Amino acid sequence: MCLARIVEVPEGQRLFTEGEKGGEMFVVLSGELASSTHRHGERVALMPAKRGDVIGEVALFHGTRTADVVEPARLLRFGNEDLERLGRHYPRIATHVYRNLKQVLAGRIVSTSAALR
Repeated sequence: MCLARIVEVPEGQRLFTEGEKGGEMFVVLSGELASSTHRHGERVALMPAKRGDVIGEVALFHGTRTADVVEPARLLRFGNEDLERLGRHYPRIATHVYRNLKQVLAGRIVSTSAALR
């Protein structure tokens, strides 16, 4: 049973673009990803994603990307179907994954709000 897929992003390839539809999130296995968003017509850099960080989690639940991400990296891809499968087969692990995602999302909201002021 496959619960996630490894994705290789070569240098110069964009992983996703702000505003596009998305239904997956990624865990950074290696590399560092630069991300940014637009605010009042200007590009604002967000915190880089490094090994162990989660990216794309907003689109997993909301369906729309909120930032541009581009840089070379090796990632672990989780889609909605992967998380649903995890919940069916390993509910205790899924509870921990969702709890951690909640903390990641809350922390991102706080830090992004502070950066955009």
